[in-house]
Amino acid sequence: MIKNNRKALLFTTALLSLSLFLGTGCTNKNTQNPPANNTDTAKEKVQESKGEVNETSQNLTNRAQKIADEVTKIDGIDKARVAISEKRALVGVTIPNNAEGKLTDDLKKKVEDTVKNTDKEIDTVAVSADADIYERISKIGDGIKDGRGIEEFGNEFKELFNRIIPQ
Repeated sequence: MIKNNRKALLFTTALLSLSLFLGTGCTNKNTQNPPANNTDTAKEKVQESKGEVNETSQNLTNRAQKIADEVTKIDGIDKARVAISEKRALVGVTIPNNAEGKLTDDLKKKVEDTVKNTDKEIDTVAVSADADIYERISKIGDGIKDGRGIEEFGNEFKELFNRIIPQ
């Protein structure tokens, strides 16, 4: 009987020691409390950041609209949508009696010249009369107008640019 009690006591002691050992590993580290959260400063930084994005977006939107307005003045162009990234412009156009989105070289050159003359910051212009590309350029332009940064559209912008002007 004493052996059974001894085994039970040894088992209980081992179990209690194991519980204490595991329990101490689950406690918080003894460190100082973190500094007070300066939420007002964080809010100000977020507001500043949003302001910069909105200013940039507004600038791109204004430039794109100005270019689109000038492009639609060209004979043979019904509508134009423009998206700008850095020194590049994507221009989607609709032409009367659209021949499957095919632009003549002369009309394409007129559009490119008009874009570069309207906005001196633009170096490279990609022009397409393809309906799908026109729609995608419209979505990029609308997203930027709504305040979303050009960064959100970077991959699509690059893909469209490479589709129109293969590298």
